[in-house]
Amino acid sequence: MTPIQTQTVNTLKSEGFQVVGDLNDMVLITRGSDNRFVRHDGSQRRAVDVSESNVRVLRGAV
Repeated sequence: MTPIQTQTVNTLKSEGFQVVGDLNDMVLITRGSDNRFVRHDGSQRRAVDVSESNVRVLRGAV
Protein backbone atom coordinates (compact mmCIF):
# COMPACT_ATOMS: atom_id res chain seq x y z
CA MET A 1 0.00 0.00 0.00
CA THR A 2 1.14 3.51 -0.72
CA PRO A 3 1.49 5.99 2.16
CA ILE A 4 -1.52 8.07 1.04
CA GLN A 5 -3.60 4.91 0.59
CA THR A 6 -2.64 3.79 4.10
CA GLN A 7 -3.62 7.18 5.50
CA THR A 8 -7.05 7.04 3.82
CA VAL A 9 -7.65 3.45 4.97
CA ASN A 10 -6.69 4.33 8.55
CA THR A 11 -9.05 7.33 8.51
CA LEU A 12 -11.92 5.15 7.30
CA LYS A 13 -11.07 2.45 9.86
CA SER A 14 -11.42 5.05 12.60
CA GLU A 15 -14.91 5.77 11.22
CA GLY A 16 -15.90 2.11 11.62
CA PHE A 17 -14.92 0.56 8.28
CA GLN A 18 -13.25 -2.85 8.05
CA VAL A 19 -10.74 -3.99 5.44
CA VAL A 20 -12.27 -6.83 3.41
CA GLY A 21 -9.64 -7.40 0.75
CA ASP A 22 -6.50 -6.11 -0.91
CA LEU A 23 -6.91 -6.24 -4.69
CA ASN A 24 -3.71 -5.42 -6.61
CA ASP A 25 -3.60 -1.63 -6.29
CA MET A 26 -6.93 -1.15 -4.46
CA VAL A 27 -8.18 -1.98 -0.97
CA LEU A 28 -11.82 -3.00 -0.47
CA ILE A 29 -13.37 -1.73 2.79
CA THR A 30 -16.89 -2.02 4.12
CA ARG A 31 -19.21 -0.76 6.85
CA GLY A 32 -22.68 -2.27 6.73
CA SER A 33 -23.91 -1.82 3.16
CA ASP A 34 -21.36 0.94 2.40
CA ASN A 35 -18.61 -0.70 0.33
CA ARG A 36 -15.68 1.31 -1.03
CA PHE A 37 -12.43 0.87 -2.89
CA VAL A 38 -9.44 2.96 -1.85
CA ARG A 39 -7.16 3.48 -4.84
CA HIS A 40 -3.37 3.80 -4.72
CA ASP A 41 -3.65 7.61 -4.90
CA GLY A 42 -5.97 7.71 -1.84
CA SER A 43 -9.17 8.40 -3.80
CA GLN A 44 -12.30 6.38 -3.06
CA ARG A 45 -14.96 4.76 -5.22
CA ARG A 46 -18.19 3.15 -4.13
CA ALA A 47 -18.58 -0.55 -4.82
CA VAL A 48 -21.84 -2.47 -5.14
CA ASP A 49 -22.71 -6.17 -5.36
CA VAL A 50 -19.69 -7.16 -3.30
CA SER A 51 -19.21 -10.90 -3.01
CA GLU A 52 -16.28 -13.23 -3.54
CA SER A 53 -17.07 -13.68 -7.23
CA ASN A 54 -18.62 -10.33 -8.15
CA VAL A 55 -17.63 -6.71 -7.50
CA ARG A 56 -19.13 -3.82 -9.46
CA VAL A 57 -17.99 -0.24 -9.12
CA LEU A 58 -20.37 2.71 -9.32
CA ARG A 59 -19.29 5.49 -11.65
CA GLY A 60 -17.81 8.55 -9.99
CA ALA A 61 -15.84 9.05 -6.83
CA VAL A 62 -17.16 9.22 -3.30
